Amino acid sequence: MLFRVLLLIIIFLSTASAKTSLDENILIGSVRTIVIEMGRTWEMGDEIHQTVETYDPEGHKIESIHSSYKVGGVLNDEKMGSKNTHSYDPTTKTETITTFNSDGFVYGKRLVVYDDRGNIKKIKTYRANGKQRFKRELKYDEHGREIDSKYIKGDGTLLSHMRTNYRINEQGRVTSTAILKEPGLPVDSDHIKYITVFDQQGKEIEMTVYKNGVFKTKIKMNYDKTGTISEDLHYDQEGTLQEKQTYIYEFDPVGNWIKKITTKWSNKDGKLTAEPPEIIKRTITYYESN
Repeated sequence: MLFRVLLLIIIFLSTASAKTSLDENILIGSVRTIVIEMGRTWEMGDEIHQTVETYDPEGHKIESIHSSYKVGGVLNDEKMGSKNTHSYDPTTKTETITTFNSDGFVYGKRLVVYDDRGNIKKIKTYRANGKQRFKRELKYDEHGREIDSKYIKGDGTLLSHMRTNYRINEQGRVTSTAILKEPGLPVDSDHIKYITVFDQQGKEIEMTVYKNGVFKTKIKMNYDKTGTISEDLHYDQEGTLQEKQTYIYEFDPVGNWIKKITTKWSNKDGKLTAEPPEIIKRTITYYESN
């Protein structure tokens, strides 16, 4: 899953319009609330992790509440987690996210600064006492694609630095090369390198990962007719399929998915074996315009 998470860091961006929370979460329509529930079997006793998100009419997230409960349990069995409140200042293009723990006390804050396109320029994370923990700084090219990202501790120590460049390959597709480095490595050495190929819609269709110059994996992504990812395949250097994840969706009339079944397959002794699926359900309500 590390590669899937880091893959989002170098995602291809080409839109020139300002983005909202709905855009970032790939939601369409005038979403008011969304209840996200994630579990395995969804049978009696299975623990379900729940997030409830609320959006304003402009598409900005204003609150998210995280909790968990067991299938078949009563309300008293529910475990409250954290809550985030979001406030957005369109004048300064700044979002303030305040995190509360289960007892209702402030746990920390994040300050997110956006550029005119709606891309994130800077993220600052603070402890409850106001002391800065981390900072992330990002830069983009003229197409709105991320080209530089620094992750910095509150005391100014550089934790990681990723640089990304884009080109057109022999097949006429956009490719990106992203190099992630950590302090202490020689200037001319690679820590982790990601070479990504995109289709005409800007979706990733292939990523090759190297660590310190050594091949780690190649990931190929397939999409369904709606443009939603349906499968990613992980290969070793010999081209043998080592792991895959399949995604099956159900959609509501607006076009947002309301159920997602993720199944992971691992290569064990030369045979792909499926693990128990993960099921995510989303209940979405809309403002009256939908």
